[in-house]
Amino acid sequence: ILTMPAVMTATANGVDTSPIVRGVWLLENILGTPPSPPPPDVEPLSPDLSKA
Repeated sequence: ILTMPAVMTATANGVDTSPIVRGVWLLENILGTPPSPPPPDVEPLSPDLSKA
């Protein structure tokens, strides 16, 4: 069911496949357990400048 086109389309942005976004969507909407926040000592990712 999770690889059905409707689920893939609902969790994609039209350009990228977004597997992380799909995983978060799965955890929140299907399993009912949102992912835990990152540890406090992890630095945030830099913005994607490849599309700028």
